[in-house]
Amino acid sequence: MSDGGSDPTGRRERLRKAWAYFGLWREFRPFWGGTLLLLAGLAMGFIPVVAAGILPFAVGSFTGSALLFAVLLMLCGLSALTFPRVSSVVGLAGMLVSVLSVFGALGGYLVGSFLGGVGGLLAFAWRPPTVAEIEAEYGTVDDVSVDDADDGETGASGDDVGAANAVDAAEE
Repeated sequence: MSDGGSDPTGRRERLRKAWAYFGLWREFRPFWGGTLLLLAGLAMGFIPVVAAGILPFAVGSFTGSALLFAVLLMLCGLSALTFPRVSSVVGLAGMLVSVLSVFGALGGYLVGSFLGGVGGLLAFAWRPPTVAEIEAEYGTVDDVSVDDADDGETGASGDDVGAANAVDAAEE
């Protein structure tokens, strides 16, 4: 049976290259810290809303404050992923919101509070890769164009490398 002329090798190559771009994008951001902060926000908002229909004591101010804390945690996670230079501040804010949510909204029954605390710590501790680390993994900086940086928000001193150029240099 003919598959209509599709090129599985070309599709695999595009998928491999897209995965490499994603890996490089992830390397220049506090990916796990931001992701855990997002998951903490989802848990913090979802668990009390579902429990409000099951447990009568969860109804009331806990649900409203849980939604407020959930939105704040999701904003912290998105900010950490979008603006890596401020990940330390956003990480501290995420940890603070997680601790406060235990007292104000039962912390998503401690699941959201735990995820938010770990995500905030990871975002706070994240540092951009140095030029030496980039050179060790992708070759010399001369092989890779620094002028084509992906968004200008990566690297503490503007020493970041454009995703497409670094992947292309790594393939050579």
